[in-house]
Amino acid sequence: MSSAQRNRCEVLAASLDEAGLGVGTAAAGEAKAAIHVIDLLPGERAEVQIDHASPHKPSAWAHIVRRIGAPSADRVEPACPAFGRCGGCVWQHLAYPAQLALKHQRVVAALATVPAVATGRVAVAEVRPSPHVLGYRNKGKYVAGRSGDHVVLGAYAPRSHHVIDTLGCQVVAPVIDEVATWVRGAAEAAGLVPYDESRREGELRYVIVRESGGDALIALVVASRTARAKLQQVANALAKHPAIRGLVAIDNDRRDGAIVPSGSTAHVLLGKGFLVEELAGARVEIGAGEFLQVNRLQATAMYARVAELAAAGPGMRAVDLFAGVGGIGLHLARAGAQVVAVELDPEAV
Repeated sequence: MSSAQRNRCEVLAASLDEAGLGVGTAAAGEAKAAIHVIDLLPGERAEVQIDHASPHKPSAWAHIVRRIGAPSADRVEPACPAFGRCGGCVWQHLAYPAQLALKHQRVVAALATVPAVATGRVAVAEVRPSPHVLGYRNKGKYVAGRSGDHVVLGAYAPRSHHVIDTLGCQVVAPVIDEVATWVRGAAEAAGLVPYDESRREGELRYVIVRESGGDALIALVVASRTARAKLQQVANALAKHPAIRGLVAIDNDRRDGAIVPSGSTAHVLLGKGFLVEELAGARVEIGAGEFLQVNRLQATAMYARVAELAAAGPGMRAVDLFAGVGGIGLHLARAGAQVVAVELDPEAV
């Protein structure tokens, strides 16, 4: 028997972990190990190959060698061509009602030690479904990489610095994917060199595309040594796209994984450096790096629900901590409350 065969076992998944991996147990010596398996849903069984076993706890990670029995009734075909490779949308093979049920279970578990919840005096409400499960994200963030002589925009594969092409992503608003495709072509034509994290070499690190009302704002996050002439060449090419309202460049030489470091300056290369969003009837300027809930319809519903639960109205005083661009505070103020918003990032205010 080969060493690979000795590292095989049969797993019946009982749950999903935070990374979307099926988790089940299998005999591992005298202990029971939690086996995390790629693309295995609760209730599904498979023979798996152990890829890594933790030296610190009875846990291991594996891939499927052979499926056993019928698939879960909750299994669906993922909509995105990059599913399973890019590390994002890790539950896309799980039917949406089952996703909602699982999220509800996790909230209940997280609040299990709260006395009011533990005694049943307070019930955890069911998860409110999103009106749209695809094409809803108003912001796309892409890591720049290369494949041969070509620029790739995408996401890191799990547990690596290998960039998976995610153009064609079904979760972002369609205009974001369209604009990102233009950016890739313009960056390649301008000779922008994708940044290599291991060698600390290159120019283009990340691309951010934000959408509002069909308009798009782009940020190129680059090493500070990047030639401005190359960036201007990209701007000239993107000026021809009818949806693009602005393009900015943000310098980033940090090594800590921050995409847009706090206090960064956005240098406008084309149009304006912001888009306008409407929050609670107020028009708010949003830059490429500011935080805003990516699901616009769900954010509006959430803000309104907060105002309802707070019984916001004239005479109420509220402090909105970590206010960001003020989504919650604006909804409270719209109902008549006096609100003081506190936010560390000056760009968000």
